Amino acid sequence: MTLPPSTTPDTAPPRVGDFPATLSVLAVLVVLKAFALGASGSISALAGLVESCIALAASGIIWSLPRWRTALPPVDDRVTEAMALLIQSGMTLSAALIVGVIGLVGIFEPRPVGGGLWAVGAIVLSLGVKAAFAVYTARRSHPSRSTTFAYSDLVPTFVVLLGVTAGALLKAPGLDAAAALVVAVWLFWGALPQIAAAARLLGKD
Repeated sequence: MTLPPSTTPDTAPPRVGDFPATLSVLAVLVVLKAFALGASGSISALAGLVESCIALAASGIIWSLPRWRTALPPVDDRVTEAMALLIQSGMTLSAALIVGVIGLVGIFEPRPVGGGLWAVGAIVLSLGVKAAFAVYTARRSHPSRSTTFAYSDLVPTFVVLLGVTAGALLKAPGLDAAAALVVAVWLFWGALPQIAAAARLLGKD
């Protein structure tokens, strides 16, 4: 999953009660993608696992925000939110760089991908879980909040599915590595709005 959106005029913050469900779903996705990675050694499965781990960490940061902010000196809410956004975007940019380099190496030096239907099935199951949660999120979201964000979460996992299928079933590890590179670009692109939102928050008087 991509990072949770920041609070802007056209979006509404997630309900606090939604975070336990979000964390549970993300934990399931991490397990499924870790299984796919272990079964296949797929680079795109690694990229998908990294993406889910970042989303899990980001959601955990937001969920625990009221707790860890008490350990900080008194600061405005906008500063606290900006700090959370910068932490999330920093993790995402770092992961995008690492996954991108691994993907590039895999394109020029492809390695066999195993796992067969087991690896593909795990990714298909994770895509189904994300699709079901996207529908759930869209139905419970604030009326003013766009549902595009919820469904856009499906894109990186679909790309991972294509990569794992190409590597495990079609014996095309180069395409598997290319899919990982696409996920890396997706992560990088998704971190930029978080940085911009943090800059706007810190720039307010």
